[in-house]
Amino acid sequence: MDVEQESRSTPPDARSRRECLLFALFLLLVVAAGTAIRVHTTLDDPNFDAEDARPLLRSDPGLLFYVTERIADAGGLPPEDFGADPRIEHPGSSDVPAMFTVGQEFVVAWAWLLSGKSAPLHVCALWVMAFFASLSVLGVFGLAWELTRKPWAAALAALVFLLLLGNFRTVGFVLIREDFSMPWFSLHLWLFARAVRLKTIGAGLWAAAALLLAASTWHAMGFMLSIEAVVVLGWTLRSGQNPLAGRAAPWALGLLVLGSLAVPVLRSKGFLVSLPLLVAAGLFVAGRVEASGRLTGLPARLVAPAVVLILGLVAGLLGLGGDYAHVIELLQAKLAHGGVLPEDPTALTFDTRLLWQGPFATSDHATFFGFFGYGGLGLLGLAVAWGVVGWLRGQEDGRWLVLLGMVAAGIVAAWLVRRTAVLPALLVPTVAACAAARLRSTQLRWAAVVVFLGYQLVYTYRGLESYQCPWYHPKARGVELAEVVRWAETNLPPGSALSSDFETGTALLAHGHFPMLVQPKYETTASRRRIEEFSDAFVHGNLLALRELLIANDCRYVLANRDFWGRFLYEAGVRPDPRWRPDPNTPFANFCHPDATVYENLPGFRLVFRSANVSGPGNIRVFELIE
Repeated sequence: MDVEQESRSTPPDARSRRECLLFALFLLLVVAAGTAIRVHTTLDDPNFDAEDARPLLRSDPGLLFYVTERIADAGGLPPEDFGADPRIEHPGSSDVPAMFTVGQEFVVAWAWLLSGKSAPLHVCALWVMAFFASLSVLGVFGLAWELTRKPWAAALAALVFLLLLGNFRTVGFVLIREDFSMPWFSLHLWLFARAVRLKTIGAGLWAAAALLLAASTWHAMGFMLSIEAVVVLGWTLRSGQNPLAGRAAPWALGLLVLGSLAVPVLRSKGFLVSLPLLVAAGLFVAGRVEASGRLTGLPARLVAPAVVLILGLVAGLLGLGGDYAHVIELLQAKLAHGGVLPEDPTALTFDTRLLWQGPFATSDHATFFGFFGYGGLGLLGLAVAWGVVGWLRGQEDGRWLVLLGMVAAGIVAAWLVRRTAVLPALLVPTVAACAAARLRSTQLRWAAVVVFLGYQLVYTYRGLESYQCPWYHPKARGVELAEVVRWAETNLPPGSALSSDFETGTALLAHGHFPMLVQPKYETTASRRRIEEFSDAFVHGNLLALRELLIANDCRYVLANRDFWGRFLYEAGVRPDPRWRPDPNTPFANFCHPDATVYENLPGFRLVFRSANVSGPGNIRVFELIE
């Protein structure tokens, strides 16, 4: 019996079960491959230490490691002082679940405890987060299947996802929140497209639940969801197709409202009045108005943006959601300055300077090419062109055109903020699948697929073959970090607070639980003002004023990292100029001076530690306040 005869003789239910099993196995292999690639690339990095996390954890990963370790120490439950942690912003207390998008820390802690602590916690975190990051492919597969109704196209989307370097942006990092949040966002996109088709209450609730999980596990996810909301609103205005006009809408919106009030971090950050929720409310009201028949045509479509505008103005007048004002300031500044940092730092607010760095820097052509290669860039161009034509004609599947609109908006977002390149990287595989599904010539289709996958395979392999995570480079930085951590664990009294920069201080918090005064997850206005206060005191103040500030904050030790402050001067308001010399009276000039005779004889301070550096003066120094 040949294959065709066997297929005809096989009952439909049996064929369906066989296909489901086959594609489940395929997805399992893709997830396993993605996990293995991430772990292998990280462990192969000569700067990564699989035995000791001390050289690795600083800034955000150090803070997340501290939270994870405390959950593990509490047996996988929230610590007793979870709502009033005394170490993150000493001497005040921090409500951890209200300040931070806690989620992955529990999963990593549970995995570590279940494994019997057979590996160091940071290695366990590496495996867990690599696995979760790879799970984003499930939503990609589902979305492509939903839009094409062809399982082979969904499989193609999964392979393209696996072969885009943009989907490996976080390789090497031990704990990055987007790795945990993006799978939920990917799942939400699929479930939302499915809910638009099915229009059932259950489908709408699943889509809303995935959205809540994504929003509550990564602060920057609000930006991604805002892009989605704006594009959906735009399509509704263009076509009159309202995804929140059906009977599932009140249930889905109700779940979003309840989640916004129930999840501590969403409640504290005003997610209830965020752009995604405002757009959802506007579309819901517009759907009710249109269903009532009181308005027809264009006026009915204008109800949604009118509601969004009114609610937004009310929220603004009430001062709700103010913690994220720095994000709006950053985007406005980038547009005003063409994405280029102005030479004069005082042209920007402190909050904007603080955010305009690292993953929030502006992308250039090298960034896009690095993440996508020629193949991925070609898909981005195809998506934009296809989207322009589709939106002008307005005759295709609205879900597909919304996806293309999100790709176009994602390209702009990725230029403004490098970190958001993850959005077009997540969506482009579905574009590839839909493009292949619409090619009428079978020979041309598979020739294009083979050429594209072959190119991406070679490009991605070369990109990851000798990859070294920039976070651990240069290695000397990690060596010095581990040195000061070991010294502090041995020599400092337990619980001693240190005034440090927010990057180095988290290493001491993570390993010795030494309280710090400023922390790197500055999503709250109060945290940013605290960083500004200490930065100004260190770079522009004087030794006496710094002493008074430390005493007021119950702190006897100062850690000065010359490497950090050399990179942070612009954010502190210093114009980049090789001729610039600091005021000799400032703590920066004294604590970071290359001459030991200066920093060893400071009035009111005693040097208690300095790191070794064979190529010059050590970067890290610790001083104790003395009478």
